[in-house]
Amino acid sequence: MKVIMPMCSSRQLVCLRSVVWRKGAGLPRWLASSMQTQCVLPSDNTPSRSFAVKATVKESDTSIPYFLNFYDKTINSTATKDVPPLIASDLLVLASVSNPVERSTDILNQQLPPYVARVLLLFHKLPFIVGCNPHLKKVHTMYATAFKSFFTFAHQHRTTKKKDEFVKNYTNFLRTLLEPNAEVLALVSRGLSECVNMRYMAVEDANIFMKELIQSRIHIRFLMENHIDLLHKRENHVGRIHTSLSPAEVAKRSVVDASEAVNRRFGKVPYVVFDGETNFRITFVEQHLEFILTELLKNAMTATVERYRGGVLPPIRLTVAHKDTYFVVRISDQGTSFNPKDMHNIMRYSFEQGVDNTVFVPRDENATFREQDFQASAKKEDPKTDAAHSYAPYNVSHEFASRTLLGLEEESEDDRLLHNVGVGLPLSHAYARYFDGDVMLVPMPGLGVDAFVTMYCLASQTDTVIDS
Repeated sequence: MKVIMPMCSSRQLVCLRSVVWRKGAGLPRWLASSMQTQCVLPSDNTPSRSFAVKATVKESDTSIPYFLNFYDKTINSTATKDVPPLIASDLLVLASVSNPVERSTDILNQQLPPYVARVLLLFHKLPFIVGCNPHLKKVHTMYATAFKSFFTFAHQHRTTKKKDEFVKNYTNFLRTLLEPNAEVLALVSRGLSECVNMRYMAVEDANIFMKELIQSRIHIRFLMENHIDLLHKRENHVGRIHTSLSPAEVAKRSVVDASEAVNRRFGKVPYVVFDGETNFRITFVEQHLEFILTELLKNAMTATVERYRGGVLPPIRLTVAHKDTYFVVRISDQGTSFNPKDMHNIMRYSFEQGVDNTVFVPRDENATFREQDFQASAKKEDPKTDAAHSYAPYNVSHEFASRTLLGLEEESEDDRLLHNVGVGLPLSHAYARYFDGDVMLVPMPGLGVDAFVTMYCLASQTDTVIDS
């Protein structure tokens, strides 16, 4: 292929000569390094004092562009690729193959480049002034850098003959992505909030962007984390999937995490009473369920404390039930309720902020509760069980109150980064929908709110596509 550069005036002769002699300097390196540059200088009898530069691009060297610019179609073409459908059995079967990490690498090289490219297209479609926001620009750059690496690895995956070495390098690359991208949600939420409050972007447009970004992000991160977990062969685990998970045990850990977060704000937290079927086990992703339950419990505890300030806190009841291939967790609180008409506001991402930069979601006309402390504490503790009852009354307020008063419970950097970002409930809903489940809130006027989590056992999901 021949590329004809624009005609240049004689004033640009010196500059172009230096470009020619340096073999394409000033051009994109991926293009310059693959060009055979030839300068055609004007002869003495040429009427026009101008010249042309001819560049021959080697077709074989342009499969991996050095960087992606406005005219590069790599992102668009990758985003529109047909991605093979992925179902839970595709991941569970990794337990029976001889080299599960290598098989997972094959899956990721099919799944990840298109999904990362689709995230980049979301940023490309933002209004120019919104895309210039420093927080959004930082995240955009992170995904662009990741896409370049994914694109390169996908090319190497098709051509390499050293599979073991490639799998090792690919896995190490995935590890480098997980930690820096932990702050993505906080940065995007902060950037969108600034754009909405400065009226550069409509709230509904910000919600659509956030929803699509999070859907893709859940899929990308789950596949990466599942791949890395395959390296650590744990009992009753296939990568990230727990094959003998007790929802009741997960719920107890969520109570600890939620209690710690709420106690840090208010200095007290209500009891949580367990009942229902607590002895069954299912195949599911522990981290997803724990996040969902923790967020719902934080909301229930916060609403209870807000309503009964200065008084005795009524308990929160957590009920677990299951049948065949699915299970349900109900969390019933006696906090402030809300009008059913406000459901669409509660289940969407909140970007409109007040002067104090605090996000509020209405429960009713006279009460509000804040979705704060987005990140649950990583500390896990085993709750104490009262053997004299068929349920387990659980209270951690005194223990956490003493630790808080002693200054032992300080917010981490991630806590501060995600503080006051109204994404807890809609993000929980997105996690549930990823595995074809659901989160539903039912207001009980004058009594409180019942939250229902319905999830399906992954071992039974033989035909449900895991997708964002």
